[in-house]
Amino acid sequence: MVGTSKPSFFSYLGIWTLLLILQCDLSRSSALGADSAYMDQPLAIVAVSGLERVEKDLIHLGEVSGNKKPAQQFQLLQKKLQQFPGIDRQRPVGGMLVLHREKLELPTFLVMLPVTDGEKFVTAFKKKIPVVQTIKKGNWKINIPNMPLYANLRDKYLLIAQRRNTHQHVTSEMLKSLETQTRQNDVSISLLQAGISAPLRDRIVEGFQIELNKELEQKPNEKDEEYALRKELIELIRLTGLQLFTKMEKISATLQIESDIQLNAELKVVQESDLSDVLASLPLAEKRVPGVTTESRPVRIQFSLNVPQPFQLFALNILKQVREDVRRDLSPHLAEADRMPVRGAFDAIQQSIDDGKLDGLIEFQEIEETRMVLIGGLRILGDSLMATSLETILPYARDSKDITEVEMNVINNEHLKLHRLKGKEPRDEDRRLYGDELSLFVGTGANSLWLSVGGEKTPELISNLSSHETKPVESIVQIDFSLDPWLRLGEKHQQDLEKVKRFRQAFPDDQNDQVHINIKSSASGLNATLHAESGYLKLLGIAMEKSP
Repeated sequence: MVGTSKPSFFSYLGIWTLLLILQCDLSRSSALGADSAYMDQPLAIVAVSGLERVEKDLIHLGEVSGNKKPAQQFQLLQKKLQQFPGIDRQRPVGGMLVLHREKLELPTFLVMLPVTDGEKFVTAFKKKIPVVQTIKKGNWKINIPNMPLYANLRDKYLLIAQRRNTHQHVTSEMLKSLETQTRQNDVSISLLQAGISAPLRDRIVEGFQIELNKELEQKPNEKDEEYALRKELIELIRLTGLQLFTKMEKISATLQIESDIQLNAELKVVQESDLSDVLASLPLAEKRVPGVTTESRPVRIQFSLNVPQPFQLFALNILKQVREDVRRDLSPHLAEADRMPVRGAFDAIQQSIDDGKLDGLIEFQEIEETRMVLIGGLRILGDSLMATSLETILPYARDSKDITEVEMNVINNEHLKLHRLKGKEPRDEDRRLYGDELSLFVGTGANSLWLSVGGEKTPELISNLSSHETKPVESIVQIDFSLDPWLRLGEKHQQDLEKVKRFRQAFPDDQNDQVHINIKSSASGLNATLHAESGYLKLLGIAMEKSP
């Protein structure tokens, strides 16, 4: 917040983005068509906190990272700007992009510069750079060869644009919204579907369709059933992509940085549309897979959502093909009495797909420092069918040349039935990650299927997870990440040491190294939040210092 929040580098980045945008493609300005050829509404609006806050941001960045150069460079710029009195250093700067109705490659830009006295600023500017021509009071033309700019004074903002009438897109409400959006945020960006003309939308959709149709061509040596599944997947991508593009109203994002980094992004869709109905149906009423804990993890991904029907049908078709492959290739090698239990596994999976709920977790856990265990849990129906199938089929793995050991019922209790398979020589990268005695673990719990890769402590970790009570979750996807365990892993195995050393400047220990991402869904659209702890701000400053 202004006056209370710690500053952010992203304000500085946003300011310079606007300045670069203004310069971008100026050489094309003479080729732009009539003003009526441009959309009545902008495609994009950007708001960046004021110059005073930018300066605080850069000073804070220097204090955190030790890189004081950006603040020093900005302060030099500030001294030059003092030659032009009238700039308001407290209010936000804005930017806008407007598309041509017919030609995607001919956008036009406008920058909204806050001023305390626009006339005074332009007069000072004219004395220093005598290319400014007064058209009428509050309107000027900046006669840069081959790239004229037009300035217009409105509501204490100087609007500087490539085209004479672009300022007509700017309303008093838009200017007020700049201050609203940056009151608690350092940067705000909005993309509006209304800023794209129908002809341009048709061109974009046509290009999307052409690329997908190219992918529909059958590949050499591709079986008919493989092609059928790939074709169905492409049609799912087509349906999803077109729905998102045509039913999207607005995409907005804000950045707020105090000591940590907070990013919020929102996709707003047309209400009472098919897409709105699908998004409203995604959240699950409750989480079914155990394993939700408050302990930090090197990586944890949790997902809980209702699967839309087209994706259920696609999953069923994949299952049908796999079932047929197993019947053809594996069943002849099984004893007659063992074939029915194997079919039970497919029945359990089919019941779960028909139920339409995708609920599970994937996570790395660290054990004994610098050794990992990968654990995945997935909600299934018919867990008893799956358990019987595993008990039947896994002993056959002893006949495989790639398996050296099969241990059944490593754990066998009311919460979990777990089995272990050990392969031959593991890859070097797997040894570094999981240790020398790594194995594959597979088992079932109450309405759950568990898969894991790790060492001798893995059964205990899975048992702990499977015994946790389920907890309701608001997000359809939640991701948690900690960097320090991965840095320690690199240090132990002497991997990418130069990169690890650079990261260690920002993360000397296991503090301030976490990132949390949450994605939620509702009838109005999707909302995503990212929270990165303060070490990542320090890393940004260090990276700027190392960049050319």
